[in-house]
Amino acid sequence: MAVNNDVISVNAEAIHTFYRDGCYRILLMETEDGEEISAKGNFGETVEGEPFTLYGSWETQYKKQPRRTFQCDFVVRRELDTERGMWELLSSGMIAGCGPAFAEKIIDRFGADTRRILDEEPDRLTEINGIGETKKEKIKNSWKKQRADENIGMFLFSIGIPVRHTAKVRQTLGESAKDIIQADPYALCEVRGIDFRTADIAAASLGIKKDSPQRIRSGILYAAKMCTSSSMGDTYTDEASLVRESVNITGISRGLIKEGIASMSRNGDLVVESGAVYTKKLYDDESDTAKLLVELAAFDAKPCWPMSREELEAETGIRYSETQLEAVRLAAMEKVLVITGGPGTGKSTILQGILKQYERSGIRVEMAAPTGRAAKKMNESTGNPAATIHRLLLKNRKEDGTEDEVQADAVIVDEASMIDISLMAWLLRSLRQKTRLLIIGDADQLPSVGPGTVLRDIIRSGVVKVIRLDRTYRQEEGSFIVENADRIKRGINPVFNKKNGGMYFFNMNTGQEDIGKKVVDIAFGQIPRLYGIAQDDIQVLSPVHKGGAGVEALNIMIQQMVNRDGEPILKTKPFRVGDRVMNIRNNYTKMIFNGDIGKILCINSSNREVTVEFDSGEAVFDYDELDDLVLCYASTVHKAQGSEYRAVVIPVVPGHFNLDRTLLYTAVTRAKEIVVLIGEKRAVEKAVRCIPSDKRKGRLLTRLIKEAKKRKAA
Repeated sequence: MAVNNDVISVNAEAIHTFYRDGCYRILLMETEDGEEISAKGNFGETVEGEPFTLYGSWETQYKKQPRRTFQCDFVVRRELDTERGMWELLSSGMIAGCGPAFAEKIIDRFGADTRRILDEEPDRLTEINGIGETKKEKIKNSWKKQRADENIGMFLFSIGIPVRHTAKVRQTLGESAKDIIQADPYALCEVRGIDFRTADIAAASLGIKKDSPQRIRSGILYAAKMCTSSSMGDTYTDEASLVRESVNITGISRGLIKEGIASMSRNGDLVVESGAVYTKKLYDDESDTAKLLVELAAFDAKPCWPMSREELEAETGIRYSETQLEAVRLAAMEKVLVITGGPGTGKSTILQGILKQYERSGIRVEMAAPTGRAAKKMNESTGNPAATIHRLLLKNRKEDGTEDEVQADAVIVDEASMIDISLMAWLLRSLRQKTRLLIIGDADQLPSVGPGTVLRDIIRSGVVKVIRLDRTYRQEEGSFIVENADRIKRGINPVFNKKNGGMYFFNMNTGQEDIGKKVVDIAFGQIPRLYGIAQDDIQVLSPVHKGGAGVEALNIMIQQMVNRDGEPILKTKPFRVGDRVMNIRNNYTKMIFNGDIGKILCINSSNREVTVEFDSGEAVFDYDELDDLVLCYASTVHKAQGSEYRAVVIPVVPGHFNLDRTLLYTAVTRAKEIVVLIGEKRAVEKAVRCIPSDKRKGRLLTRLIKEAKKRKAA
């Protein structure tokens, strides 16, 4: 038995299978020391006497347990040089596209040379009857991944990193992960779930000293990223905060940290500007956004002729107010225009008029939004195609990985409050100088998850024309939700339970768990029954992840209620066929992005794949990629931005620390017909009174004003 920090390796042979679920097994095994143990992990199919090396840790043993239990993070078959060992692996279910029958055919054809063939000449698999190009590629790629995981896993174990991170390390750093980590162990910090302290263990095992320049640099860079993470929303940090965080992370003296910051500033890893410390990327993103937006507004565009009121209303069949007509007219005259307003103020109506005006002038338009749901809403409200901003920008990607300019005369982006500084910089870098830009959004909503307050800063700067929509048309049509949203925005308590008002409150003072249960019952029990609203049109929004009324607990309860009988994927994952899920990581290969919502369609256990249907189409996820998905019957309010649902249910608990006026306003405005708040009245009243402090650190506003003055003086 070998031990490396908290990770242990155990050599043991399989005796009996207690439980199976996909590739997951609970086995009775015997160690080299003759001890019988239970082992839990992804073994695939096993046979009696098959030897394994197990990497993981011992579970706590209770008195009544007959034997110790080993939780496997990673398992390795030890007889791959024998025909029997190769057959056992190929038929285990761990290799996509290959079951027992094909395993036998492969062994019959290549015998003891099978492992070498799969490693060096996998294209020869087509010599076997029944294996065509498609199946060959599936087996080849799965074998390659299995071997990479085996090599990476054993390497991680050797440097003290928990081997449960193997798949994520491969996905993030690629199959050359071992070489990358040996050159720079702090590259592990790029892997989700691995922090600096964990990477530091690997660095120490590879001989990097505590006070080495490489460690100091990596610690400072990690601290800088933590200070400007999505949880903070800042584009920069101050030097005192960076020094303090760096000392805390590395244990290095303040003097050495300050020297490191100065050195990194000189070589360009950090940018220090008037007391602000930026990572190079965020500095470039903020600077480019200011410079490019001001430049874009200054250049001439393809001419567009404003339509008269009579022409516009005849084309659209809509009566326009003076403000709406002015917005449509300015879209023809201004190179860059911002339209901001809350729900029901006519943004979609204006957009329809602008599109008709552009069409008449031969203006080619691309429409985009930060999320798939928001893009779908644009498409449904206008009848014109819309994409996520990521898909729009990647549509013209070249073979060398660079993106070509967006081929459009005008680009229209909606839900702009969700756009962070990096996405806005990417968008502006991709526009031609003669392209028009129309930015639509609600500046009173929550700011972006990522760094910056882009929409608010652009509006405040005055460098481009802004149309503010204050009149609420849905309110005139009887939408009490919009009226209450306006009350919340102005710091006035909402009015609930008005007949046919669509906004209701259930007062409960019995604790988070009871509130959570009531939320689930009303959202997916009473609302569908009383109002006939389909489950896909209902969303639960919680301010927090944890607790009895948090997103994680709510999702499990809702799944048990609405999809209890769905086919489970794996015991180790919470998903079932039919589940609503959200993708939480940008995947440029699949063209699926953070925040995209879909439904699990089917499982292919032989190929170790799960198919999910998103608004943009179907995407196939390998079992190793399932960490990129989360259940989404309930979500945070931030994640719901850009989406609309017929009904929204919101738990409100005094202990929800981030429940403030902006968050409550954003949550309520996700609903078109029904909003139900459940919890304590004092939590709602406190949220309405609580004005979120605009503490995000950023200098986009200042840069925009400076760039405009510079342009004017030139």
